Amino acid sequence: MARAYLGGSNAHVEKITASKTLYAKDSGKVFFLNPAALSTITLPSAVTYPGWEVTIIVHEDDGGTMDYKCNISCYSGEFFNGILVPSDGGGPSIANGTDQDNVNITTSATSGETFQIVSDGARMHVRGHIVDATDSLFASTPLS
Repeated sequence: MARAYLGGSNAHVEKITASKTLYAKDSGKVFFLNPAALSTITLPSAVTYPGWEVTIIVHEDDGGTMDYKCNISCYSGEFFNGILVPSDGGGPSIANGTDQDNVNITTSATSGETFQIVSDGARMHVRGHIVDATDSLFASTPLS
């Protein structure tokens, strides 16, 4: 999806404070995540929308850790491929494309943790930068 140009690129920015389903029209957006309760972000079909992409950034208003848990969930029947790399030296969380359909973001997640998600036409690929290896993980079940 084309982005507006005003002397450079300008991504559309939106805040997420509750559960939200993303659609084809959301491709190219940057979302700042600060849920007011347990929430789920549901992605569109990777198969239907090859090239679809978003960036999701944890944004706790006080700059600290999240107050509530959040799940980023694949479209029904689809799975993630990708890696979440922690800066604490702990091992990365790796999705193998066969059974992890959630990124579980815990209340330990810190402002600035970032998830770049893009569809290759078969599955969603995630590249994430997290502070601690336990902050956000690929999982086969959502947090509750």
